[in-house]
Parts: sequence; C-alpha cells; structure tokens
Amino acid sequence: MILSKLEIYDDIDLDVFDSVGYLLTPRKVIKASIQYKQVIGANHFVGFTDKSKYYLLGLILLYHIWPDFYEYLSGSSNPERTRGIFANFLNEKEGNVNEKISIPNKFQDSDLAFFIQEVFWRKFNAPGISIGDSNIVGGNKTITEIINALKDLGLP
Repeated sequence: MILSKLEIYDDIDLDVFDSVGYLLTPRKVIKASIQYKQVIGANHFVGFTDKSKYYLLGLILLYHIWPDFYEYLSGSSNPERTRGIFANFLNEKEGNVNEKISIPNKFQDSDLAFFIQEVFWRKFNAPGISIGDSNIVGGNKTITEIINALKDLGLP
C-alpha cells in the first residue's frame, strides 16, 4: 500500500488501512501523509501513544475522504456528541447504540460506515475505541482531544 511506501509511519501498524484501500486515491493518501507528517511534528502531539497516532491518521484520512462528515463530527468539542455520532456506526452486537445522535441522511453511507468500523473499532479489540464511558478513547487521548488538536492546526 502507498502509505507504507512513504516511510513516515514507522511507529504505527498500517495493516487495517489495507482493508479500506479501495476508498483511498493516491492523491488523498499523499495529501493525508504530508499532513500527518506535519501534524505529528507539532507540539500538540508530543507524548501520543502509537494507538493515538493511529487514530490521528484515521481522522486525517477521514477528513480527506469525507470532508463534510469530518466537519460535522468536529463541529463540537463535546465528547458525548462525538460518542453519539460514532454510535451510529455500531451495530447491536458491537456496542451500546442507545446513545446515538441522529446524523443527517447524507452521512448514511455504507463506505463511510465500513471505514469507521474498520479503522476505529476492529483494529484494537472490538470495539477499538472505548465507547462505554463519557469519552471515546483512542490510546491515551480521546478522539475529541485529537480533533481539537487538529482544529488548532487548521482542520475544521
């Protein structure tokens, strides 16, 4: 996969991204890779675990593939809202879907659902993101913290 050829992800496991590779164009991968490299060098991301870096990459790819959804997801710094949005992509077997927050129909996309399930849940012990508490946690940071750090660097 093109991600591994760019040699900037030596500390994250990229295997799961192979399953969503059909959603990635080389241009999007290169843009996301450049952005990841810039972002990881910023002071906001000092001390990130490999798992947090993995979710950071997932969010950057999400931004480049579905920018409208990413903007909707990042529209609030409220962890409960973020968790409720992600809950839409869980099925009954994978987690508590009672916390769902309705999302617009335009985000009811099977490719988007597949991406979120593969990248954010199946990678690390289903669910890969802890959705049972007040935060969705990816490594040592919550997804909301990662999104807010990205906002500080110019992502919506």
